[in-house]
Amino acid sequence: MARYQELSQKALGIAFIAAPLMLSIGVVVYLLGIERSADNTSSWVEGMFMGMAFILFEPTYLELCRRLGADAPILAIICAVGVIGLGYGVVPASLRIMQFTLADAGFNQSVWTISVHTGFTPGFMWMAFGVLSSILLGIGFLRNGGISRLSALLLIVAPILLLTSQGGDETIADWKVNLAYPLSAILWLVAFTPIGWRYLRISRAVMQPP
Repeated sequence: MARYQELSQKALGIAFIAAPLMLSIGVVVYLLGIERSADNTSSWVEGMFMGMAFILFEPTYLELCRRLGADAPILAIICAVGVIGLGYGVVPASLRIMQFTLADAGFNQSVWTISVHTGFTPGFMWMAFGVLSSILLGIGFLRNGGISRLSALLLIVAPILLLTSQGGDETIADWKVNLAYPLSAILWLVAFTPIGWRYLRISRAVMQPP
């Protein structure tokens, strides 16, 4: 059991670093124009990395909820329910890939409008709750400690910037995709990397707070 605990903590450390790193790679891919769509709003390669990032965000945020639970159990439970919704970020990421699949099949780029179908609304609402939960986690850690104040603050700012950067269509403002989008990934990387590094360095003894 001790060996399993050690390996699971190290796996969490990798996830804390890999999640924002995957998002950052996706941002760079998009900004470089690699495999961009005809309407210039997305890249299937970007979507691939973004999808992996949101999958990896799941265990990291749930671990943060567990840590906050020692001091604020009710808030931590609420946040744990919310951050599961972040996994829905795989859907818009996958739509970036699907857009190219449909275009290759002969459909017009206007098929991208399927992303606003009402069937997506419940999932996107849960994802929005996940963003709110990240903000609440940041506030909770600022009040109770457990991670550095910088990491706690960035848990608040980074998801807000990502949500801001992803709103819009082909008329999306340049500052959103060229500033808010990459900045959100950088801030998550700054917030999560020290935490992940601490998890990677732990011994089989009880882990100290990052």
